[in-house]
Amino acid sequence: MVNYHLTKSENRRKRVDSLFVRNQDFIGKIENKQNILKIKNEIKTIVVDYTVADYLKYITPKFYKDYQSSDRLLIIVLDGLNADSNKLKLQTKINRKGLENIEILTASEYKTFLGLKDKSSNDYDQLSKDYDLLQKLITDSYTSKIFLDKLKIMGSNNAQYLTTTYGTQKYYNNYIGNKKLDDV
Repeated sequence: MVNYHLTKSENRRKRVDSLFVRNQDFIGKIENKQNILKIKNEIKTIVVDYTVADYLKYITPKFYKDYQSSDRLLIIVLDGLNADSNKLKLQTKINRKGLENIEILTASEYKTFLGLKDKSSNDYDQLSKDYDLLQKLITDSYTSKIFLDKLKIMGSNNAQYLTTTYGTQKYYNNYIGNKKLDDV
């Protein structure tokens, strides 16, 4: 089973959205079946941060939150209308500053990375449908407050579930060995 964790915290300064343990299950079920990223052998965990691509000033500080390290990869997934154009800008900034173990993916690339299927596929499953619905709501929220409100409700419900199921920020900090943040 792929070891996958989601956490939610009231403290927005240091909050990871998803965390994958790069074990044999992850390598066999996800990593070896994709051609989006080449992951260094030293990487043991993968931290994923989902964000709307329209506000670069909110994305670049994520580079300095210690989500990545010599054995931890940070993947920033860009949602929204400007994901493709802003991906290049962000990747250029990462390369210019010499930052390591940070990858920028569009939502579409991330879907492929995870092995989720397209509507045209014979094995289009519920998880793939849910992912597509989420992407549609994100895009539609630019034009209608109704869709934005639906996203807020979904986010609130999911955050409550994840906090109840997986615990607190302290759980995440212990998991990645970042003890200095336990009291944050």
